[in-house]
Amino acid sequence: MKNLFKSLIVTGLVMALIAPASADAQLSTGKIGVTTNLSGISASYMLSSNMRVNGGLSLGFGEDYSQFGISGSVWMYQPTASNLSGYYGGGFNFTNTSNFGFSSSSFGLHGVYGAEYFLSSSFSANVHLVTNLGFDPFRMSFGTGLGMTWWIK
Repeated sequence: MKNLFKSLIVTGLVMALIAPASADAQLSTGKIGVTTNLSGISASYMLSSNMRVNGGLSLGFGEDYSQFGISGSVWMYQPTASNLSGYYGGGFNFTNTSNFGFSSSSFGLHGVYGAEYFLSSSFSANVHLVTNLGFDPFRMSFGTGLGMTWWIK
């Protein structure tokens, strides 16, 4: 599954290098996108020229291991250059993990701060920092994210 997402990201980057586009052209109301990253896939919708809503799904499988997760988030954009836009936001995630016959579920809230580079009118790449606050069990963690969005409409 990870190889599939890596392949999609690399393919998108190569295809997107053909025709750079401006962030202002991409950040318009009604845009629909599909984002892939190393842990899952999500759908995106631009509610306005500076607000994006994401809904995601993650799956993981291995020997005696499985994981299923859903997430949702809102990103607020602040265009900084012709094809670069910073963003910040927050959201939630729910994960159910089964490992060697034991099952656990967790719920968390997260904050995100990052940047998105618009490679073409159809592709963009994003990178961000994430702060997670998890419950059941209570935990706090920090991480990074990297994704590729294909803008369908």
